[in-house]
Amino acid sequence: MKTCTRCKVQKPYSEFTKRSASKDGHTTACTKCLKKQKRIDYLCEPEKTMTRVRKNLKARMQNDPVYKRAWEQWKYAKSLKRVPKWVKFTRDLLPKYRELLTKFPSMTVDHIIPMQGDIVSGLHVPSNLQVLSCSENSSKGNKFHPNLLLLHDVGSDEI
Repeated sequence: MKTCTRCKVQKPYSEFTKRSASKDGHTTACTKCLKKQKRIDYLCEPEKTMTRVRKNLKARMQNDPVYKRAWEQWKYAKSLKRVPKWVKFTRDLLPKYRELLTKFPSMTVDHIIPMQGDIVSGLHVPSNLQVLSCSENSSKGNKFHPNLLLLHDVGSDEI
């Protein structure tokens, strides 16, 4: 248990963001208070806040290739309107990309059911992702092969 320096409530460590510079490895304020403060900062100085956010995103893209690949796919899928409202990038998709690309670093992440298929269009959700080699992905294109669905346990992921 740890006491938040802002709300003065004693909470479990899971309620605090990790911070390696701290002695106990967590921030002094709980995540709820930090989120509240970030919202206030944005409302008071939106341009300054957005400049910081863009800078942090740029740095993360340079330092984390998995994040960059996942983010680019996310933005592309959002532009096609193929992402349901309930899917969150950091909670749902980024962990799936990390899982797939950690196991198979030389492969590409592909959609089982293409987002722009001729027969059917899939969604950008964790259960619709698979890894393929670059050559397999190129030859598959936007085609949907129903017989390939039998190879995947589609119902196992969180739909």
